[in-house]
Amino acid sequence: MLNLIIVLIGILVTGTQTALIFFGEQAICFNEGCAVVESFTKVPPVIFNLAGCLYFLLIFYTFCRARSGSDGWRQLASLLLLAGMAAEGVLVAFQYYIVDIFCSYCLIICSLVFALNLIAGLKQFCRGIVAFVAVLVAFSVLQFSSPGGNISLEGGVYARLAGDSGAKKMYLFFSETCPHCEEVIATINESNTCEIAFNPVGVITDFPLENAVVKDGYRAEGNVAFLASLGIREIPVLVITGPGGAEVLKGKNRIDDYLDKNCRGQFSGESSALESRMSSVLSDGETDFLFLEEEQNCEVNTNVDCNDLNKNGEN
Repeated sequence: MLNLIIVLIGILVTGTQTALIFFGEQAICFNEGCAVVESFTKVPPVIFNLAGCLYFLLIFYTFCRARSGSDGWRQLASLLLLAGMAAEGVLVAFQYYIVDIFCSYCLIICSLVFALNLIAGLKQFCRGIVAFVAVLVAFSVLQFSSPGGNISLEGGVYARLAGDSGAKKMYLFFSETCPHCEEVIATINESNTCEIAFNPVGVITDFPLENAVVKDGYRAEGNVAFLASLGIREIPVLVITGPGGAEVLKGKNRIDDYLDKNCRGQFSGESSALESRMSSVLSDGETDFLFLEEEQNCEVNTNVDCNDLNKNGEN
């Protein structure tokens, strides 16, 4: 009976998620990892979630038929549970080894599949663990390209706001579900003279700057990989590049301070008091960044939410 309840929960969760996405509502997710992982899929998120719902429906049907005493249906249910463990192994390994971001919704579904295998008996659970671990081991021995290897900031630009920044280029890394990011963008909307590119770390459904020019196609995963290559696990982040180097500002207050000094009125290109506290060098193709203390951030890591990431970090 307990297994049927868990399956029904799976049907309810995946079915609700599918309906929310289909009707354009906010999907079930407790962090930014969901949007980032979805940006890597080759099929639309609604199809991806519909497949999960159909999987739980099939499990429910086989469980009901197996209760009548049919060995064939029991074996089919066992195979479906093993397939679910293997599939979850792929998804978990992908999130851990490749994108370095965990999707909270995916972990909920994974826990349901684990629970179903456990309730099916120790033998079934051990088989499922073997399938799950085998996938993790296979991923662990593969070598994937370094996140910072061939990442183009321009390739991750979703929109660009026209302005005059001199020889400098500005890239704002943000998420539409991060309130601190939205506050920064709101100040840009009020008064801005700089050219700023907007690089999201997830899917964008509504962009508030009407004057910005939206590009056709962007790679949110590239933006996440770029931040990860620099050891950055929170947003908003403003990257300023120029002939003399590159600067990185993390946190709403620091970014607001910089924009107040440089983009509220004519952009002079002169070093501000804030810039004098930053040092950056570009030599032999390498970039050194000085990170200032974070203040108000939203996480963009394996446990993404709108809270400060570095509990033991600089303040």
